[in-house]
Amino acid sequence: MKIRLMSTALAVSVLLAACGGGGGGKPSGPAGSNATISGTAAAGLPLVGSVTIKDANGASRTVSIGANGAYTVDTTGLAAPFLLRATGTAGGATYVVHSAATSADVNGNINITPLTDLILSNVAGQIATNYFDSGSFGNLSASQLNTEAAKLKEKLLPVLQAMGVDTATDLLRAQFTPLSSPLDKALDAISVSYDTSTNIATLTNVLTQESITDDIATPAAQEPSPITMSDTSNLGTAADDIPLIRAALASFTAAFSTSLPTVATVKSHLTGGFLDLDQDRDAMASEMAGDSSNIGIQLTDVSINHIDYTDTASPVADISFLVKSASGAVLDREQHFKLKKIDGTWKLHGNQRVLDISAHVHTVKSHYGSGGYTSECRGSGLEFWIEDMDDANSTDIAHIVVTGPGLPDHGIRYDRPSEGGPWQMVETGQSGTWYRLATTCNDKGYPSADLSDEQIAAIKDNASYTLTMYDNKDEVITSQGDNGVYRMSMAARPLTYTELSASTAFPSITSPATFAAFLSSGTFTDPVIAGGNMNPLGEGWVYVAASYSGGELSAESNVTSGANGTFSRTFSLPAGSGYLWRKEIRVETRDAGLRHLMTQYVWMSPEL
Repeated sequence: MKIRLMSTALAVSVLLAACGGGGGGKPSGPAGSNATISGTAAAGLPLVGSVTIKDANGASRTVSIGANGAYTVDTTGLAAPFLLRATGTAGGATYVVHSAATSADVNGNINITPLTDLILSNVAGQIATNYFDSGSFGNLSASQLNTEAAKLKEKLLPVLQAMGVDTATDLLRAQFTPLSSPLDKALDAISVSYDTSTNIATLTNVLTQESITDDIATPAAQEPSPITMSDTSNLGTAADDIPLIRAALASFTAAFSTSLPTVATVKSHLTGGFLDLDQDRDAMASEMAGDSSNIGIQLTDVSINHIDYTDTASPVADISFLVKSASGAVLDREQHFKLKKIDGTWKLHGNQRVLDISAHVHTVKSHYGSGGYTSECRGSGLEFWIEDMDDANSTDIAHIVVTGPGLPDHGIRYDRPSEGGPWQMVETGQSGTWYRLATTCNDKGYPSADLSDEQIAAIKDNASYTLTMYDNKDEVITSQGDNGVYRMSMAARPLTYTELSASTAFPSITSPATFAAFLSSGTFTDPVIAGGNMNPLGEGWVYVAASYSGGELSAESNVTSGANGTFSRTFSLPAGSGYLWRKEIRVETRDAGLRHLMTQYVWMSPEL
């Protein structure tokens, strides 16, 4: 997979992870003792974030989730029953999932996963998020939880059994270790999504593509013979393959653990038909074996999206994972990456895309100055970066239309440029690669779709976007991608205008010392750019440019900040030809939801 520079890089879907009694109003635990509830918070992978517990009287406490998704919350003095909410990230995606406990569960194990979220939704007869927010759950009983948990297990039992899960497993309370137990392997393969307008949950086996629905307003007692997830094709094989797929990635990164491997060693981990971001096996092996920044690289948080067993001798797995540096900084999030089993061994197959495509939430705070005039504006939107690195395999693609939440019904169109480089938006009233949903930069020549806060807030975390490829006759090119389509998702939704205006998450620039100092300096050669407020758990990016009458000079670099979020980078940027009429600094970081947040300084000559 290519490690890119950051600048070039109504259903709510959640992945089920392995997971785990009436009403009350009485403080939990014996007098004079400490009472706790513990468990695992996971969503296909262990969650990184926090757990909030709310009691029957509305009191709440929040704790951080520990290693491998483990949490413990002190319930001393709180009144049962309890609702629990886990908020965090897993595999680069953002999740909010729920669970519940009664007085009988105090000092016991209660897990918080998408599966327990569905159990609670069935108990409440409404989406668990709304139930938690309402605070009206004083009559929640152990009997209700146990009944709905048993009914859900009944619906999933064929799949659970096929993947080696004990039929006596308690789906709410069973202790488990993520990435290792049979239950975790089974629920790695099951996704659940909610249609918030109908209160219908859809459960999908990502391995067989079988789906069943669940009307969460219908209690278990009214489902004497529910539809079960019955297709168990290749599930036993998948249970064995899932750890082997993760092991193949671990073996690949082990080759980079202390030094760069040879090109031949890298190629030994790749299939002959490898293609990733428009780079074939030879190009990718040569690039990775020659880049010292790959030493210590890690591929972590592996999620299984699908395993295609159409060819049982050479099945293909579709996965997502995080790319991290040796220090643990998040460099990238790979989506829909493929592995293929060749002669019994899983090898990296790439995303099989003939274009270099990335997508992310993009947020900018821009400082602009010219003469004695200065201003600040902010913008929030979505950036789709599309570039053709090798047009020999994709000359028939003339343009791409992107559709999804927050975009116009007809989508936004990106045309192939005549001279290479990133594809540009057309027919939107905007230009470039960044589609702005809301901005205060309209008077700077950066118009937006002018969406309201309510419209932006309605875009869900992990929203999916479809990129459809067309030829010059406006016909879909079904030979590429999945019948002419590539799919991308955004881990966290864009910021609303109110959130954008109030945000303090943008990186700061301390060299130049102030924006005024940047404006007043007459030159921009070999600049030292320093600052702070960078996310130390992610990689940042710094860009400088100087435009002269004789041409433009620019430089860019990925940066990793210290634990305190500070950074410094010196650029080799010589004086240009002619007079300087524009200069610019961009500093970018990523938040926990992988949103890109950029601080930008721009000076323009007042003589223009």
